[in-house]
Amino acid sequence: VLIVLSTTPIGAVLALVLFMNLDEIFIGFALAFSAGTFLEIGLLDLMPESLKPKKGRWIAAVAIAAGAFLLWLFSLVHVH
Repeated sequence: VLIVLSTTPIGAVLALVLFMNLDEIFIGFALAFSAGTFLEIGLLDLMPESLKPKKGRWIAAVAIAAGAFLLWLFSLVHVH
């Protein structure tokens, strides 16, 4: 169990050491790729499963809509 639990901190330290001297553009591409992968998993795998006809379907739909609304709201507040 400790080996499984230690993979995230080990991966974080390894990424810090490997990406420390890389160009910022490469890091931006890597972050965009990982964000796209996360969105693909959420939109194509998890969301259809949560909206299947079953008990609690409306709760899932409201939670998804509330999350999208919060993301939109935060994009208005956050200025670069």
